[in-house]
Amino acid sequence: RQRARVHARRPIRGLDPERSSGGPAAMASKALFESVARDFRPFHTNSVNVAAHLVTTPAGILGALWAVNALAGSSWPSTAVCVAYALSLVPFLPPRLWAANAACVAGLTVAAASLKPNLAWSVFTACAGYLLQDVAHWACAEPTYAGSYSGSENGLNKLLEHTYFLLPLCLDALCHTEDSVLSWLVPHNHVLFCKLDSPKQVADRATIRDWVVSQSPSTDHTTHWWYETLPEACKRPFHDIMTSDTMFNMFWSDFKKGLYTVECVPKMNEIYVSSDKHNFNSDTVFYMNHTDGPWGVYPLCGLFRCMCSINYNEQIRTRFPFGGKEFTLSDGDVAGFDFNREIHDIYNNPGKANKGHRITLKLHYVVYPTCLGPVGRMLAHLTTWYNTAARFTFVNTITPTGFWKFMAWVVLAVTDGRFRTEAYAGWTNVTYVACVAAAAAFMRDYRVFVALTSFVHYLKYIGTYNKRTGVSFGQFKRNVMFFKTVALCNLAYLYYKHFEVDVASIALLVGGYSLSIAATRALGIDATYFGVELGYCQPKFVTDFPYGTVPHPMIVGGITGLLGFHKLAGLRAAFPWLVPVHVGLYIAHMLQEEVFDIYKPSNSQEPVAAAA
Repeated sequence: RQRARVHARRPIRGLDPERSSGGPAAMASKALFESVARDFRPFHTNSVNVAAHLVTTPAGILGALWAVNALAGSSWPSTAVCVAYALSLVPFLPPRLWAANAACVAGLTVAAASLKPNLAWSVFTACAGYLLQDVAHWACAEPTYAGSYSGSENGLNKLLEHTYFLLPLCLDALCHTEDSVLSWLVPHNHVLFCKLDSPKQVADRATIRDWVVSQSPSTDHTTHWWYETLPEACKRPFHDIMTSDTMFNMFWSDFKKGLYTVECVPKMNEIYVSSDKHNFNSDTVFYMNHTDGPWGVYPLCGLFRCMCSINYNEQIRTRFPFGGKEFTLSDGDVAGFDFNREIHDIYNNPGKANKGHRITLKLHYVVYPTCLGPVGRMLAHLTTWYNTAARFTFVNTITPTGFWKFMAWVVLAVTDGRFRTEAYAGWTNVTYVACVAAAAAFMRDYRVFVALTSFVHYLKYIGTYNKRTGVSFGQFKRNVMFFKTVALCNLAYLYYKHFEVDVASIALLVGGYSLSIAATRALGIDATYFGVELGYCQPKFVTDFPYGTVPHPMIVGGITGLLGFHKLAGLRAAFPWLVPVHVGLYIAHMLQEEVFDIYKPSNSQEPVAAAA
């Protein structure tokens, strides 16, 4: 349920020339920039493209500044150019945008004066910055702004304006993208659904259903027919369903067409006929919480399994606990989910029983950024290889005897272990922490580990609160609890390592974290971790202590406890930046909640009563 504010990207305040201060000349100058910005934004709607521009554009400018310094034999020319450029933009830019641009220019000025590469490297950096902008547009499937005016009558004027305003245009575009850069930190809910109900699809399902019934599948265990072994009369309608527009449109509802590519993976497809009997065999897996594949850490791409019901079903319900979705998939219903990441199981609806077999198609698709074709297809190959190997073990453990009874136990044990790791830590999170630990060990510097693992949960708080739609609540809660635990373990270890009796420090720790624990108990775990904001919990007034007594008790308690760590002299001397960064990010998120408070009438279309 949507309870959050409308998620239109907010422009930088003051960007509208009608709201800018100054006389007619200033208004005209700001109107010029706004006109160029309006033309520039439609070509830079993707946050990945804009983020790439915020690397390539400064790199190109820095290369040009280095070249000027190399030719002049001094850093003064680049400094003068930067100061003059920043000041020249004062009439054109709104104050906040000018300040952000000036900060970037200041950084470039320092870099140009401090680093002194030779002329060849300077020219290479400038050219690379320019060319990589086109690569970013290609990778994100967005046309270039330059292409819109190239060859036109006023093309030269457009080019000069584009070049002059390029850096502030990129900063402005960051505030007008379709998706925020912060959304990169958000676990998206990619449990999909569609309905195959066209006359052709109804007929195709009937053909498959009639063929399956004619094979008299067992009622004692599940039955599987692999797509590549099907007779042509059954394979053809299966193929037509797999390649139908309905199936692909289901993916385009979540993944931007052009930016992403979706391809069928037919070698994994099968017809699956379920059974009620699953007494300690591989069929038991379906009734356990599990993920289907082992490649959950594979970056940027996903392989999706789609369960398509071929006949009427009222008994079996498919559940996705992290995505907060459940389906009783009946004739023509399709649910899609990430084969390697999404936790799911099935269970029986109480008091319901199917008449005859439940017949399901398992269809598979790989989804990847269009620019990463080889990477996406590699995931398809790896998952197909795993699925083929797993089939052999699975089939032999449906009705196990002898050695295969042991293998049935192995299948169930591995499935349970993989599920528990994914549910309580997350394979991606564990892999990230392990890689950081390896890097810190290689560099022999624990500070690297502390810096790269202590603040991740704050960034996820900020990114998720900013988005608040299409979020996988279970994954979000797991991720922030995992990284918060790692951060507290870092602090606890450092406190132990540098411990000396400090009554004030101990009092702050006990008092602060006692307050946080009391606030968590009053709210409940789900509500503590944005359950209401993400629509997974019903809002309610909370009056139990400390609410109604201490304002923002969760944050006040957390900051007080952190100050207790900082009070310890040895820890403060060894890591003077650690607690201040913690507190700064805590306050940043508190301010975010204040500015975009969903309980304010201006940000919520219905009265809500929770106190957070």
